[in-house]
Amino acid sequence: MYKTGTLHIYAVECELVKPGGDVFIHIQLGSKKTRTNVQKDLTWNMDCVMDVSDHNGEELSLIIKNWVRIGKNVKIASVNIPLSAFEDEKFHDAWFPLSTPTDDEKGGRIRLVARYTSAVRKNMLFSIASSHCDVLKAILMEPGSIVVCALSDMCKDQDLAIALIRIFNSNHSALPLLQNLLDRDIKKFRANPKADFLTLFRSDCASTRMMREYFHLISRWNYLRKLVRPLVEEICTQVKNGNSFEIDPQKLKPEENLTANRARLTALAEKFVKQIALSGGDLPENMRRLFHVLKTTLEDDCNVYSLVPLSNIFFLRFLCPAIMIPSVAGITHKKLDPDASRGLLYVAKIVQNIASNCKFHEAFMSDFNGLVDRYSPHFSAFLRMLSDPRGGVADDPRQQYTNEDVIKLLSVVVHKMHTNYDSLCDVLCKDPSFAINGQIHETPFFKLGILFAEQG
Repeated sequence: MYKTGTLHIYAVECELVKPGGDVFIHIQLGSKKTRTNVQKDLTWNMDCVMDVSDHNGEELSLIIKNWVRIGKNVKIASVNIPLSAFEDEKFHDAWFPLSTPTDDEKGGRIRLVARYTSAVRKNMLFSIASSHCDVLKAILMEPGSIVVCALSDMCKDQDLAIALIRIFNSNHSALPLLQNLLDRDIKKFRANPKADFLTLFRSDCASTRMMREYFHLISRWNYLRKLVRPLVEEICTQVKNGNSFEIDPQKLKPEENLTANRARLTALAEKFVKQIALSGGDLPENMRRLFHVLKTTLEDDCNVYSLVPLSNIFFLRFLCPAIMIPSVAGITHKKLDPDASRGLLYVAKIVQNIASNCKFHEAFMSDFNGLVDRYSPHFSAFLRMLSDPRGGVADDPRQQYTNEDVIKLLSVVVHKMHTNYDSLCDVLCKDPSFAINGQIHETPFFKLGILFAEQG
């Protein structure tokens, strides 16, 4: 027996008896359906939330399939998991046996990391956020953003990054938060003698997640829409007219012309790269201020004069994802033709390699190394403009948050704190700037824990 609520799936991992090829997982709960992206290593870190209705006997269905480019995807194995397995509302990290379509042999096993949260508990968390709004904000606004840093390391969910950056923005504190996060990552970099500055900010960490959300917030996506939407529209039009951008000989369709496709992609990519190089004046003022602080910190504290860390944040974490998945940035809400998505993927790869001044090693991409040589200096000039605090467009007016808006955002944070409270305590007790003699008994954070215990 379980109640209305949500099932949050955090990770899925497969061990198949007959592995091989590109694999994805079809996930279904009642009438709700979703799927993972396609992977070869059979591991998916997710942030999937599915509504649970008030019906008995409902099951979570996981179907593992081989992705086929042309034709029907092939079912490999599956499992149905009763939702009653999650009704205790605790974190579950367990392996389940897989069956094959014919049931004549074992299909392997699948690991699921998930948690069910009832609507009653969600209302309880909202009540805590509402009744203790000032205490929660005081915890989050601690000097050095210690609690935020620890929580963000444990919860890599995008919804947490969105909630935190908007809470801080509503308090005029978004820039100091981002500076604290960036300073922390730079200190980690300096403390590792084997660290390579070329990899700084390449990984998906708290600072890059929140910077991305902040850029979206202050520009209302206007910069990305103005820059990327014409590219998406042109590719979609060309594909609709029967043109292709496929340049991998192994994936080329029989009727396609490789030379024509390569020329078409080169012309389109070069046009777009030129537009990026000229778009510095459209960047929001606060984005430029933040990159200026970052560049100055790297030069003064780390003797790093390379623009690569700036490139990693702007191109790898901000621009290229919007090119590859334009629906995320609200650039288009239409489902793209697979051939159009393929063209966007190639453009994003070309942009990223130019930004990193990195030559292509794949034989079928080597013709684009000329673009890397030609336009890397232009992108370097763009990054220097990006880190110049003078100029740029005025940020969109700061969103006016009602008290209810802030409470809803805080309830997201409370949920993450409640889920990870014991682990957070362990981390914070070791931080001398937060704990006193290894104890946190007198802090608002500890008192919040007492409230969690009282509420169950």
